[in-house]
Amino acid sequence: MKKLILIPLLLITLLINSQIVVQGVSPSSISGTSYSFEWVQPGGSWSNSIPNFNTPGVYVQDTLELVVDSSWTGDNPAYTIPHPFANEGCLNSNGNSYTQPSLAGKIAVVWRGSCQFSTKAALAENNGAVGIIIINHSGAPTGMAAGDSGLYVNIPVVMISTSDGQTLLSEMANGPVEIFMGNNLPPPNPNLYTYVPDQNFEQELINLGYDNVIDQYVLTANISGVTDLFLNGIGVSDLTGIEDFSSLTTLECANNQLTTLDVSQNPNLSILQCNDNQLTTLDVSQNSNLTTLVCQYNQLTNLNINGLSNLLDLSCEVNQLTSLDVSQNSNLTYLGCQFNQLTTLIVNGANNLFDLYCSDNQLTTLDLSNNIALNTLWCSMNQITTLDVSNIISLSQFDCSNNQIVSLDLSNNFALTYLQCSGNNLNCLNVKNGYNLNLNISADFNDSLTCVEVDNVSYSTAAWSNNVDSQTSFSLDCIGCGCDVVYTIDTLNTNVADIQFQNYSPQTYLAISDTFAQVSNPNCDSVVSTYRQLIYNPNYFTDTILTYDTLTTYDTLITQVFDSLTVYDTINIDIIDTSYVSISVTDTLYIDITVTGITSVDNTITVYPNPANDVVIIDNGNYSIMNNYNLMIFNSLSQQVFFSQINTQQFQIPVSTLGAEGTYIIRILDGNNNIIKTKYLILN
Repeated sequence: MKKLILIPLLLITLLINSQIVVQGVSPSSISGTSYSFEWVQPGGSWSNSIPNFNTPGVYVQDTLELVVDSSWTGDNPAYTIPHPFANEGCLNSNGNSYTQPSLAGKIAVVWRGSCQFSTKAALAENNGAVGIIIINHSGAPTGMAAGDSGLYVNIPVVMISTSDGQTLLSEMANGPVEIFMGNNLPPPNPNLYTYVPDQNFEQELINLGYDNVIDQYVLTANISGVTDLFLNGIGVSDLTGIEDFSSLTTLECANNQLTTLDVSQNPNLSILQCNDNQLTTLDVSQNSNLTTLVCQYNQLTNLNINGLSNLLDLSCEVNQLTSLDVSQNSNLTYLGCQFNQLTTLIVNGANNLFDLYCSDNQLTTLDLSNNIALNTLWCSMNQITTLDVSNIISLSQFDCSNNQIVSLDLSNNFALTYLQCSGNNLNCLNVKNGYNLNLNISADFNDSLTCVEVDNVSYSTAAWSNNVDSQTSFSLDCIGCGCDVVYTIDTLNTNVADIQFQNYSPQTYLAISDTFAQVSNPNCDSVVSTYRQLIYNPNYFTDTILTYDTLTTYDTLITQVFDSLTVYDTINIDIIDTSYVSISVTDTLYIDITVTGITSVDNTITVYPNPANDVVIIDNGNYSIMNNYNLMIFNSLSQQVFFSQINTQQFQIPVSTLGAEGTYIIRILDGNNNIIKTKYLILN
């Protein structure tokens, strides 16, 4: 048995060089005899899968088998030449198809009549036939319309004349008859020609001037230098042949019926747009020059883009991806992966990412600690519970709605212009970034959110009240919320016996202020302040007043001594530093920094006095190792009041240049603008 063959016909010597033929092979009485015929070409209302006899080497050669289905009986008087089998090969009167196992691997022979050509061809194929010859009921062969079943036929369909059909039937009555039908020319040299089986693909190559006839082959020399190929929406289902477009840099094949796509032989490919197809897999591991990949609206379950260091834009939304890793795509600036089934998204390493769209997935976490270049972040419709964007100062468009986020601190996001955080579990929202006039927010459907920390209460109430829930208000300081809460831990009472102090009592001073991690939120710093209150009390001592904050105290009958380095117990009464009203207690703020990029090198920056009255001194320690590090100071409105590169031993900053008294924020940033340390400074 011989089936559809696509190799040179080296063993068939009896064929003449006439290209498309229907010819006898055996018995010897018909060997070499050619018969007039019409054949169905693929496409149009017939299936594209029908073998194309225009292509050299495409043929069927096999034994004939007459269709005798016993569905109908008797002659059909409507035809000039009565033949009892005119009704054979059709559905019976009940609409049922016949069963004829003997057709398997054979070329079916059937008389024309009673039902459509495509019906007889499809039923013969269902019974295993590799081709079908229809004998015309009167005269020469004619063209054949596709009818209702043309798109379901995948075997060659040929019609011969009445007389030739009778000749073949007579030979079949005496024994097996073998027929060749198809193209008897050998296939083109594969070193010179490229195989293009998809008719729509080849037609487009003809339209572009790279080919001249639909025969499933194109001269390779005509396509090897092509750099840009646009095949969008032309009905292509098979891009076999694309491998010989060796110079291709741009391929657009969107809106087709592709189920597979092999671009492994296109190493120069820079832009690939294959969206809106039916792809389930896509291998671009060999396309190291790829800068743009658009593959959304497919059925992809896996996408490996590791090693594509030149990739700038990736659009893979509306697929079936469950994980995506772009950590090796360091130059990636755009990622659209929304409407997948992602539970894992790794973007650390893609440090140039500018736009990230990952909404409508199943993400529970999203680590953006290294993505400080982000301008747009849409991560709505996920299951995220915590999200830290405090280091993304350039963030402008932010949509995190419909997640499970509890707290959002956006006080560092100075460039923010759009915030959509509706439908979360928020109980803390801080948008006090100093630029609320540029910001539009929506924060409704957060039942636990009672306070939003803002720059200006009046402005926010007027501009945003319709965008929050009824229980939500605005404040300059939402107590218990955020990372900038100042806690007063204690007030120490100190008794002073000096009658000169009577008119000044009581008087309170800030004794010490420092930053610590919050117990309830270890990722946030708290300002811990201790105050000292001086109170006049003439009965507190037996001999002299209580001396506070002096280096040395000389006394014999002092009941208590506070904050003195040395106490001499002598008869002499000598009190040093008893100007109680001008007492100023100071502390030194230590900022320990591990300098990145240098192994095991630490540095300590000291800030004093803290609190400061006149001048803030910042000693930068071993500043020579802190290349490209910067020091910034912000006021309580997050406005920058000081900035300098750390390139000198010491900064001496007059308090008057920083602003009014209050709490200030010191930030140390590395060369990539990552915030390394945050500490608090008090100005009196």
